[in-house]
Amino acid sequence: MPLTIGASLNQRAGGVADGRCGVFNTTHRLLLELVHAGQVDGIRIDHVDGLYDPASYLERLRAAAAALPGRPVYIWIEKIVAASTAS
Repeated sequence: MPLTIGASLNQRAGGVADGRCGVFNTTHRLLLELVHAGQVDGIRIDHVDGLYDPASYLERLRAAAAALPGRPVYIWIEKIVAASTAS
């Protein structure tokens, strides 16, 4: 069964969206602890397009989630591509 930490993270999303380092570290602490403990195999990110700099965020997350040698941590990006979501 997936573990969802979204509710508390969503409340602090503003700092993650603009790239403040301290906010990233604080909001991702539990998730990264679980990754490094081998309790999480993958991370799903919803609506990455709403972040200030999605590419930098994902690079930073991938580097931080590099758990154990030889044990990949998958990162899934959710983006609904439909005419109604285009701006």
